Amino acid sequence: MKDIVFIGGIHGVGKGWTSKEIQKKININHYSSSSLIKMERKGILADEKIISENDSHNNQDFLLNAISKLSSQQLILDGHFCLLGENKEPLRIPEETFIHLHLKGIIVLEDELYKIQQRLLERDKASYNVSTLHWLQEEEKKYATEISQELDIPILVYNASSNQTQKIINFVDGIIGHS
Repeated sequence: MKDIVFIGGIHGVGKGWTSKEIQKKININHYSSSSLIKMERKGILADEKIISENDSHNNQDFLLNAISKLSSQQLILDGHFCLLGENKEPLRIPEETFIHLHLKGIIVLEDELYKIQQRLLERDKASYNVSTLHWLQEEEKKYATEISQELDIPILVYNASSNQTQKIINFVDGIIGHS
């Protein structure tokens, strides 16, 4: 069984950047859920941020299969607790996915909505309504908290703009023990 710390947050919050900062300080591999899903699906994954419920379930099966093939025993996995559904509403990733991942801890990134909105516009050339981003970010935190309680694992909600990555490093180190 792998030791996985899951870093969640909405698109554009800084999951990849934060994960890479942790990787620089701690000898731990980082994987992106979407990259693993895309690899497992042989590259057939749309870059669209809106997803159907059926696609969400199928993608989680691909993710679990990809994780099982990794040689890394300790890793940081970045991904989502919720995605934007077809009706522009938060769509929860099935709880079974997180149960089967056997997570050791959860970090949820949040940030100021205007910063996320700007990143998404620059990175993806996509414009999102601030109220939609707020709804999605709040649902992400709420569901992550529910998952941490269900799995009885620690959770850290972290503001990505705080630039206090040592707090996250200490959290991950306390769970996986890389000192």
